[in-house]
Amino acid sequence: MEVKKIIVFIIIVILLFSSCVFGDITQYKQIGDTEYYLVESTGNVPYVNIHYYKYKDGFGESVKYKGFAKDIYWNDEFIIVKCTNRDSRIIINYCIIEQHSRNNTYAPWKVYEYATEKDFEEAKRKYGLEEEKMNYTDSSIPWRLHW
Repeated sequence: MEVKKIIVFIIIVILLFSSCVFGDITQYKQIGDTEYYLVESTGNVPYVNIHYYKYKDGFGESVKYKGFAKDIYWNDEFIIVKCTNRDSRIIINYCIIEQHSRNNTYAPWKVYEYATEKDFEEAKRKYGLEEEKMNYTDSSIPWRLHW
């Protein structure tokens, strides 16, 4: 009986170890009920980017934009991202992500980037976006495992 317990313990340890080595353990946070996630960047830098995980083959892709997500607002159609650089928490870039773009042949999103707050405010008016009426989250990510 003692030998069976040891064998079971060894098997469990091997399974846990191999899942850590061969699995993708990533910290992430879903943005509301959208198909987009905040994903921590690799390395020791606590910055996040937005990632899309709903491809049919199970793989995801990063949404490309300059900077790292700081403040995120969203509704059913758009995600607003205020971005910083690695060195400071000062906003350096503004993004509006159209979640379900039909203009893009590969990715289901379209990213509009703005370097100035003035251009960003004009774009928000153009798309009828008001941050006060949108959902909000910051870039903090609670620990979760994504396999």
